[in-house]
Amino acid sequence: RLGAVLCGIGTVLADDPSLTVRQLPDMLSEHPYPNLAPEIFSSPSTIPSQAQPLRIIADTQLRIPENSTLVQTSAEVPRLVACSQGFLAADSQASAKAARLEAQGVQLLLLNELDGHIDLVQLLTLLGARGVNGLLLEGSIKDGDMVRVTASPDGLELRTELAAAA
Repeated sequence: RLGAVLCGIGTVLADDPSLTVRQLPDMLSEHPYPNLAPEIFSSPSTIPSQAQPLRIIADTQLRIPENSTLVQTSAEVPRLVACSQGFLAADSQASAKAARLEAQGVQLLLLNELDGHIDLVQLLTLLGARGVNGLLLEGSIKDGDMVRVTASPDGLELRTELAAAA
């Protein structure tokens, strides 16, 4: 149901996630969505790459490891790394790393920075323009980290649904 999954660089550094759908829940094996292609439900362990959500990493200072699972699987499942355009412009080592990541298929999304974080409203606006109409936030809140959303002067409407798992 969601077109993209977003996590912060802290989750990437701590867990090296793949952020992919690896198995459909048993409850979906009865084809509850008749408009979807049947091949999506034919094998619960094989999910076609076109059915995978867009993977997005919020990484203001481009700290994503070049050997991370997300980078290494970039040819199979699309991913964006949202980073600060100001940081990239000011740091030649980060610019060189950006070029290496792009050569591996990582698409960089250069955004404005607000209070040391990427501009989430700008990110959501760009995702909406790409047709992404739902976003899962993956990760944890610790040491004061949090997603910050501010009111948009252009009337961008945000709806938040929060679910927590142990």
